[in-house]
Amino acid sequence: MVQGRNPGDMTTVIALNETSLYLWNNLYGKEFEQGDVAKLLTERYDVDEATAMKDSSEWIATLQEHNILG
Repeated sequence: MVQGRNPGDMTTVIALNETSLYLWNNLYGKEFEQGDVAKLLTERYDVDEATAMKDSSEWIATLQEHNILG
């Protein structure tokens, strides 16, 4: 699970599914772009580039929505 950006803020807890956890573990603490996320998805899962780009866009949007990305 990932808590909100402020360690003292315990009001937001996000549970990560297996794929989100994989992405988080590979990208945490690094600057990344949508293409980096899509590449991780295509390397690990049987998914085409177009689907990986769509999914990576949605994943990034969710992180932004919850103020997890800077």
